[in-house]
Amino acid sequence: MAELTRVEERMVQNSIARYHKKIEHVDNSSLPAGSPMYFYCRACGIHVATLPEDYLTPPPKLCEDCADLKKQALLEEAQRRAAGN
Repeated sequence: MAELTRVEERMVQNSIARYHKKIEHVDNSSLPAGSPMYFYCRACGIHVATLPEDYLTPPPKLCEDCADLKKQALLEEAQRRAAGN
């Protein structure tokens, strides 16, 4: 991958920090009927949305920061670094 700018490098480092942050996830299947549903970023794992059980619009798959990384084609680099490869 080409050399990253300072801003891009900072964005990647922030993503890595979010990835390694130990966030306890709510197991939606263990909640009683009618409870809200909790959704997490597929890239870094932080909470992105809480929706009612009968939500109609799909929840976001990525947090805003990871979505920005994806737009700049840096998400794969951040995930690769976070995984230690």
